[in-house]
Amino acid sequence: MLRHIALTVIAVAFFVIGMVLYFQNRGTPNSGALMFGSMLVRCGVVLGLASLALGQVTEFFTKYPPWLVGGASLSILVTIIQPKALIILVPAILAMSFVQFWGWLMKPPVKKKKRQD
Repeated sequence: MLRHIALTVIAVAFFVIGMVLYFQNRGTPNSGALMFGSMLVRCGVVLGLASLALGQVTEFFTKYPPWLVGGASLSILVTIIQPKALIILVPAILAMSFVQFWGWLMKPPVKKKKRQD
């Protein structure tokens, strides 16, 4: 909860400082403060949206195994760079998912401990 609040406070601070810099220097052409103010506004908006989605993002990363998240992220990155690699990457991720499912399926069941009263 503290991370969420801290991220929100930083986002609001970036947004407010960016707006102040932007509106103070909007009449001067080629102003560095104008550019810096607009960058702070953008960073504030993105951090604000990230603070809103923080709960779902942390839930997503705890729900799925790290290899699947990393493999999917790497596959998306490689596909953006080289779209023809999708023909190789989709079967590879499906095979890794099948192996993970097969390992989960063949794992022996956990025995429950007997209660001692």
